[in-house]
Amino acid sequence: MIERTLSKRYARALLAASVRQGIVARIEEEVLDLADTYKKDKRLREFLEHPRIPEATRLDVVRKLLAVRAHPLLAHFVEVLVEKRRTKFLPEIAAQYDALADEYEGVVRVTVTSRSPLARGQQDRLETQLGRRLGKKIDLRPQVDASLLGGVLLRIGDRILDGSVAGRLKAAREALLLRHD
Repeated sequence: MIERTLSKRYARALLAASVRQGIVARIEEEVLDLADTYKKDKRLREFLEHPRIPEATRLDVVRKLLAVRAHPLLAHFVEVLVEKRRTKFLPEIAAQYDALADEYEGVVRVTVTSRSPLARGQQDRLETQLGRRLGKKIDLRPQVDASLLGGVLLRIGDRILDGSVAGRLKAAREALLLRHD
C-alpha cells in the first residue's frame, strides 16, 4: 500500500515537471522504457538497491547511463530516486505516470479481446466509434483469446463491455428468466 502511495506521489511530481516543460509524452515513453529495463536487468536492480554500494558510486553510474538516453528531467528524477533509496519503486512509478499522463492528455486505454486478430480496418472503426462515444482519444490494445466463441470483450478502465457470443447468450438467458418470474 505504501509503495503505491509513494509511487503515485513521485509520478505526480514527475508529471507536473514534464507538463511545465511540455514533454509529457516523451517522459512517458522514456520512463516506461527505463522501468522495463529495470525489471529485466537483475544486475542493475541489485546494483541500485545494494546497501553497501556508496550513493556516490550509484549516482555516477546512473548519470553515465542516462546521459545519453534520457531527457535531463528524467535523469535528475532518477538521481533523486537513488538518493532517497527509492529505485525499487521505479516500475510502479512508471505505471502511475503512464496512467496520469493518459488522463492529462485525454487518452482512454481500451483493451479489445477477440477470438482472432482484428483487421486494421476493424481496429480503426472501433477506435473511431469509441472516441465519438467517449469524447476522448482512444489507445486501442488488441488481444487474442482463442477460447472466445466470437464477438469481442472491451475493457475500458475498470469496466468490461461483453460483446462476446457467450456474453450475449448469457444476457439473453437472464432476460428470458426474468420475464418468466
